[in-house]
Amino acid sequence: MADIEILFDLGERFFRRFPMSETPFPEDSSVRSRVLDTLVLIHRSEHLVSIRPDMPPQNIAFALCRLWFDHIFTPSMRYLDGWKGDSDPVATAEFIAAFTEEEYGWLERFHRFLELRIDRLSKTQMKEGVFPINDTWKGITRDAGNLLDLLDQDGSRKTDRLETVMRALVPPGE
Repeated sequence: MADIEILFDLGERFFRRFPMSETPFPEDSSVRSRVLDTLVLIHRSEHLVSIRPDMPPQNIAFALCRLWFDHIFTPSMRYLDGWKGDSDPVATAEFIAAFTEEEYGWLERFHRFLELRIDRLSKTQMKEGVFPINDTWKGITRDAGNLLDLLDQDGSRKTDRLETVMRALVPPGE
């Protein structure tokens, strides 16, 4: 299985649509939880290496960007490597409704910043699914953490959220 498929397989275990009663954070909407959980993964991407030590960190970084573009930020008209075509107005409305106007503005800015960084990757990096672990990636992870702090005001939950996400991603029996 390709590295990106492995991360998506792990991610699907966590990001599938849980009934609200099974959500680790029931007070959050599922859209909001998915966004916050993805920001935790981006912010603390080095922790994914402990789950998939055979997957290079630069492939994990790229896969996290793909997850954000292709599955999480639904208002975008763009997949990581192409255009979505018709947008889903219901998913977009659901996404926007999960946040205040100010929060949605922060998410749009983060998305645009990430989009600009993706556009700077070479064709080879895009083809190989690589986002170099450099100052640019470190800036993205820092910004994801800052955005997470703004969206999830209770700082103690950041650690709880990371632990919950990591537990959900560990394959059964490991």
